[in-house]
Amino acid sequence: MLFALAAFARETTGQGPPQWGDMQGGAHAVGFRVIRTHDHTRSYWPPVTYRGHRESLETARPMQISIWYPATASANARRMEFGEYVVLEGEALGLERTTPERRTEAVESLRRGPLNPYFPNGVSDEELRRVLATRTASIWEAEPARGAFPLLIHLGSTVGQTVLLEYLASHGYVVASIPVLGTAPAWYQRGEGTPEAHQASAADVGFVLATVAALPYADGSRAAVIGMLTAGGLLFQMQHQQLRAMAVLDGSYPESLHSAPGFDLRAIRIPLLDIPRSGARPDRVMLDSMRYADRYLVRFDSVTHGDFYQFRRIAHPRQASEHVSYRLVARYTRAFLDHVLKNDAAASQLLSGDPRLAGAPPGFLTVEHRAAAPVVPTAVEFLLLVREGAIAEARRAWRAYHASGSHRPLVGEAPLTTTLLFRRRDHGPAQATDAFQLLVEMFPESWRAWEHLATTHQQANDVGSARAAYREALRLLRATPMPAGEREPHERRLLERLAGLGG
Repeated sequence: MLFALAAFARETTGQGPPQWGDMQGGAHAVGFRVIRTHDHTRSYWPPVTYRGHRESLETARPMQISIWYPATASANARRMEFGEYVVLEGEALGLERTTPERRTEAVESLRRGPLNPYFPNGVSDEELRRVLATRTASIWEAEPARGAFPLLIHLGSTVGQTVLLEYLASHGYVVASIPVLGTAPAWYQRGEGTPEAHQASAADVGFVLATVAALPYADGSRAAVIGMLTAGGLLFQMQHQQLRAMAVLDGSYPESLHSAPGFDLRAIRIPLLDIPRSGARPDRVMLDSMRYADRYLVRFDSVTHGDFYQFRRIAHPRQASEHVSYRLVARYTRAFLDHVLKNDAAASQLLSGDPRLAGAPPGFLTVEHRAAAPVVPTAVEFLLLVREGAIAEARRAWRAYHASGSHRPLVGEAPLTTTLLFRRRDHGPAQATDAFQLLVEMFPESWRAWEHLATTHQQANDVGSARAAYREALRLLRATPMPAGEREPHERRLLERLAGLGG
């Protein structure tokens, strides 16, 4: 029966305005389409079960990408209904794995889950039918508007945010949304919270960016990640730095990100909007540590997690104007994106002005801007400076970073040493001495660093400098706690080299 209700939503063709309530649409109609594909570089289902049976259906990672975009449309174009989005959610694991039961489950999850709190006596079939038939702003595969528009990648439940995503598309954005897949189907739409899950999500962002940016109306050079589940977007930015902005809407900054590959907060240099529910995680250490990012912090006096979803206004569209917090979240999200991705002066003024300019009641929210600190390079960028011989710039960056008081190493001794050894090999010792001098400046207590500097001076025929560096290496070696049997061969080598230099 429930699947029949969803099918009813597909078949209804009556007209009517989108049920956004008090949210003002933009200059564009909203087109909608779905790209169904797979990422064949990653498995999602096990190709072989634990019983040894080979899977007969597709096992690659399913990528159902829902896309809203600025469009042109005639006045009598048929607008989609909310139930169509719900049915799509039941098809997210691939059409080859979609069954009537899976579609029905998507509808039932809506009834018993996020919709239920807004109906004191439960969601009746009649009320569910009305919700599924709610008009949206989207027109299926409408003609795209002219131009290339900034690309927003939304991570999370599409059904929970269609109003926001349509709203942004009407104001000149291409919005691509993918569901929460996790690392395997066992985690579909569930919180996994592991480094592996963050990496999988980061790879999803990259896949969506590459796929949707290929569309003629999407500008992948102006891309942002938005939504609640933005940890994967943060990791993607740390690894690739291809985004221009990020809007975290009651999202989190999980500690498990620290163990993900490529974790480096120095790579977050893009403007970031952070809007949490009231009282949520007041100690946001990771957010505070993003010192190289312009951070816009919107803080509500009293807002719950549920206020970040659209279900209240979909359940009771005539009362949508009472859902002030949702409208303000949308308004500030759009203002932030307009400011960063479109250089819109009015949006910049709204971000820095009195919240009443955005329609907020007095005392309802505050906005704080934390300006970015001067940027220092990531480990990869620093090693590249050294490898290319920009030692003076690398030294300035190191000294600025050291003066900032950060306790996290700019780069490890081992990778820096390896890079320097390749520089010495490729350009000769005379071109590498200043680089090895930087090594001992960064690691002054390392006897190995001083030995490498001494060897470089020796190869460059600077006997006096080589002798002084070998002596310092010997002194530090003798002061370094280690078993005598381990120290002896190193000490003997240093003494032999000093003797060879007449020292």
